[in-house]
Amino acid sequence: MSTPAPTAAQVAQRQQGRDLHIPGEVVSAMQRAEQRFDAAKAALTGLLASTPATTQATSNFDQYATRAVRYADALIEALNRSTEEAAHARRR
Repeated sequence: MSTPAPTAAQVAQRQQGRDLHIPGEVVSAMQRAEQRFDAAKAALTGLLASTPATTQATSNFDQYATRAVRYADALIEALNRSTEEAAHARRR
């Protein structure tokens, strides 16, 4: 059985006080939670759009939601990593 993905509120609470530093700006935990929600919402829309309605009718929507959150987390992590790599390359 898979572990449910943490909610945006849980992530924000865990990361409270730990702002993400991006060159030229600081993204607060609340902004990060908001970005995570928006990315998960877009991922869920894509997942549902690509799945036939007959499959959706017999599926567990918790699985869709968990997958969408995982996609959102992976997207945000990749974006942060590429931003950090770009900043590092500029410093060289």
